[in-house]
Amino acid sequence: MSPRPDRDATAILQGTLDMLVLRVLSRGELHGWGITLKLEQLSKSALQVDEGSLYPALYRMEEKGWIEAEWKMTENNRRARVYRLTEAGRKRLRQDTRDWEHFVVSMRRVKGGRPVAHEPPISDALSRNTQRGPSSVAQAIPSRHSAS
Repeated sequence: MSPRPDRDATAILQGTLDMLVLRVLSRGELHGWGITLKLEQLSKSALQVDEGSLYPALYRMEEKGWIEAEWKMTENNRRARVYRLTEAGRKRLRQDTRDWEHFVVSMRRVKGGRPVAHEPPISDALSRNTQRGPSSVAQAIPSRHSAS
């Protein structure tokens, strides 16, 4: 990711949340509460997104055309807005994933972590995970402690 002087810390945080939500929706449509639960599940409770952050992000992404929403009945027989990824959203997710991978590599270099050459790109891990089904994204990404 090249330096972007026009993006402040808030924009970076919003972009990260957007990428996570787009990733969750790439697995299928969900209502807002379902997105929150899936993010918490996939991160093994490390990420907990509150409504005050999630819904503005959903509205922003809908305005940009990255997601679509419609009212549906849930499994609990309640009406909820259900969100799904658009083709523009898939394109944005691919770009954000590439940017994130570059950012992580750059941070590791600065931090002095283990060589990056031993790890597959995050997008490869995410692709393998999507092909395997509904297992955790976190499980698909090699950890610092896994054997090389």
